[in-house]
Amino acid sequence: MNAASLSYITSKDMYYWDIAKYLYGDATYWPLLYSYNNNKYKISNVIKKGSSISYRNIPDFYSYKEIKNLDNTLSKSYMLLYPILINDKNPRHALWALKLSAYYDLNVFKNNAGMIPENTYNNILKESSSMKITYNEFIKYGQLNENILLSFIDIIKEKLGILK
Repeated sequence: MNAASLSYITSKDMYYWDIAKYLYGDATYWPLLYSYNNNKYKISNVIKKGSSISYRNIPDFYSYKEIKNLDNTLSKSYMLLYPILINDKNPRHALWALKLSAYYDLNVFKNNAGMIPENTYNNILKESSSMKITYNEFIKYGQLNENILLSFIDIIKEKLGILK
């Protein structure tokens, strides 16, 4: 990513997702902020009032290609965050990272599914209630095409060697 060129001073104690919601209008863009500030603040720590956060504006999009590029970047960011979240002993947020990676760019998720341990996928499939929760979480972030969720599950089954 290009170097951050702007700075935001937090007006209260906030998390990355709070700041992303304020700066970008979408809390799920927080990996963009993390990429510029990961040497200063951990993912799950509160960023104290008066702290300085580096960021870049997201440009106004004029083409499908620009939007797709942002989605691709976000998807890759979420896949890269998964092991960090697991190491921080935050499995719930790690699972969110997988779901958001699939949401933003299913191909990125599919191409990187091998980096996730099989027991994670087994746990997703075992919990029947998690499918409903996953579906509702996907809906929360936009116009959900059921094919995204079905493809997400198919990729997990493929990774585990489960025939359709």
